[in-house]
Amino acid sequence: MQDLPKPQQTIAGNSAQWLSYWSRNPIKHSTSGSGDSQADYWFEIQNERFCPRFSLPLNELSTLHDMMQELVDLRLAEYRRRKNKAKTEQITPSAEVVKLPYYPNLKIACGHFRTGSSDGAEMMPVPETKVRVDPLHHFLARAKGNSMNGGKHPVNDGDLLLLEWITPDHAGSISNQTVAIERQDQTGDDQYLLRVVRKIAENNYLLHATNPDYEDIAVTEEMKPFARLKQVVEG
Repeated sequence: MQDLPKPQQTIAGNSAQWLSYWSRNPIKHSTSGSGDSQADYWFEIQNERFCPRFSLPLNELSTLHDMMQELVDLRLAEYRRRKNKAKTEQITPSAEVVKLPYYPNLKIACGHFRTGSSDGAEMMPVPETKVRVDPLHHFLARAKGNSMNGGKHPVNDGDLLLLEWITPDHAGSISNQTVAIERQDQTGDDQYLLRVVRKIAENNYLLHATNPDYEDIAVTEEMKPFARLKQVVEG
């Protein structure tokens, strides 16, 4: 369970949220990948079923099963080795050195919604911060764009952000806080945006940019808060 992204750790396995997550990862990565992928995929979705794109004689099914099992075992072994290495790297002689998951492909857009990915996390030492961090609740990602580069606490393009995982049901009050919002585009890819949440009426919110060149965005049901900005830790 703890290997899942924080927002997915609290949702039910038979919920629409979980089905959406499962469809994006791993199903999508086994059938179509991202929009710019050049891979030759072996599988596809047909009538909501996971189907091969190749034909195979019935007498070769057991051979295919054995080959696929060998690949699965290999991938699991590689995954466990990476996880064990990451845990070992977190154990350091100095208690002052803490490492957090860093998502190089998760660009938190400061402008308009931008496609990103929470795959491929790396462990990164946390730059000096006043926030008491926890690898289970905090992570690092880069800002992309300049819609949040105004006000008392500007966020500039390329800044390293310290963020705290939240979920729509366990976010607490987010009014007037700088929050990372997630939605899906028409192709099912995840998109992210960093804005200040402003409440204008009951159940009615706007996403406000601190740069006056950008207009506010009305919150819709498809937009979900997934992280709260704690601090810009590196410019």
